[in-house]
Amino acid sequence: MVGCRPHGRPPAPGPEHGGGSAHPLRHDRDELSPRQLGQPVDLARVGQRRTDPDHPGAGGEEVGGVGGVDPAGGHEAQVGQRSGDRPFWNRFVGRDKTLLIGSSNTVGPDVGRLNVTLHHNLFDGVRQRLPRVRFGQVDVYNNHYRLAGDGFAYAIGIGVRSAVHVERNAFTLGAGITAADLPYDWGGTAVTTRGNVVDPADGPARPVDLAGAYNAAHDPDLAPDAGWTPTLRHGPVLPAVAVPYVVGAFAGADRLLP
Repeated sequence: MVGCRPHGRPPAPGPEHGGGSAHPLRHDRDELSPRQLGQPVDLARVGQRRTDPDHPGAGGEEVGGVGGVDPAGGHEAQVGQRSGDRPFWNRFVGRDKTLLIGSSNTVGPDVGRLNVTLHHNLFDGVRQRLPRVRFGQVDVYNNHYRLAGDGFAYAIGIGVRSAVHVERNAFTLGAGITAADLPYDWGGTAVTTRGNVVDPADGPARPVDLAGAYNAAHDPDLAPDAGWTPTLRHGPVLPAVAVPYVVGAFAGADRLLP
């Protein structure tokens, strides 16, 4: 514990409990054009590679709007992931609530069934749930986060009995957002963060200990080890500094993967 810090968990971010805004949050370094907000999402395309024989021509989706997507159940506003699901090579643009893994804080059928990997996604101008996790064992690696705007709430939600592993992601931050704002304690106790990089608006890109940054600003602390090591990753894991270039080139619809 360092210096004088607030006691207890930080206040719940306002947008988590409201309807949010339908307007995209644009980063001043952004060159992308979001799809029309509220446009229906082709769920069959989410998380599919161009070379997937079951979905020919699919290559990830560019998604805009307020709710999230549920490739398992077809619902908006949360991702009800099945064990082994892997949202990958997608663009989430100008969203409010994005990826919710785990349906409630009550012990139930989610326990032991939410083993999810998120990799090589672009989260551009999104506000929260990137993802938020309850009861899940979730691997978050090689994603690029471009976060800006007054409506930003948090990136990684550490919920009840979650085990989130956050490794080699790149976070490009707008004015007023710091590394301490990226995790959020929703009743969890631990998170593993390794090899991540932040590129703040007021300085150069640098390595960051996300758990350490959060703990330096908030009480209670999050333990720095979620208790497991991912073993089922797809292909080599890139260094975080390379992630914006690779994800920027290949994530999203109609982009050929190498």
